[in-house]
Amino acid sequence: MKRWMHALGLLALVGGLWGCAGTSGVARVDGMPSASERQEPDVFPGGWRDYSWGLGQTRENFVNVAIAQFDYSPYGSTQRTWKSDVPDGTGPSATMLGLTAYWPLSVHWKLKDGREFMLDKLDLRPIMREYFKTHRIELQWQKEGRHFENASDYEPTLIHQVKDDTVLIEWVITANTTPVKERFLPSGAATQWHLTKERYLVTTLKGTPTSGIEFDKRWEFFRNSQWIKE
Repeated sequence: MKRWMHALGLLALVGGLWGCAGTSGVARVDGMPSASERQEPDVFPGGWRDYSWGLGQTRENFVNVAIAQFDYSPYGSTQRTWKSDVPDGTGPSATMLGLTAYWPLSVHWKLKDGREFMLDKLDLRPIMREYFKTHRIELQWQKEGRHFENASDYEPTLIHQVKDDTVLIEWVITANTTPVKERFLPSGAATQWHLTKERYLVTTLKGTPTSGIEFDKRWEFFRNSQWIKE
């Protein structure tokens, strides 16, 4: 099941990963990092080869938020799709699998007191580079001294949360506590796995105060260096 989901995630991302990296604190106007920046590989938990992107907004952090939306798209994308960011009570979950580079993150939101904030095209590469200079996150199979079991182990998941006037960037590590030998029946069918999730806060970023956000405009198209909302 995990292998099938992984394959779907990779197919959905084909054509979007060739230029997905940047190093400056804020992405360039054209959204594209230089060739030299693209040559330096991104760093993920455990030094692993890829990661997932997902949702993980908690009810506690959302208590003062009226509405929040985000976009996580490859560098060079000609459009943005604003997705709703709301707590669902089920805990962090991956929505895109097999990502091999960081993408720019955009978030805009409105608090219940009427104030509006945004973070536009946040470049995660330098943030993660600095974080992993002083932090180490081991993945489950690394802690247990064994090889990655592709069908039942989980890659790290990157999430964000909105809390008041800030955005939290976090890693979520999912551990499959069901012993490897008990994860599948002799027929190959998966058993009922027991999963735990650990959160690692990377950074907390202040949003830029703004106003007039059109939350009903879900799509933006990039033409002539300007965002055209439709």
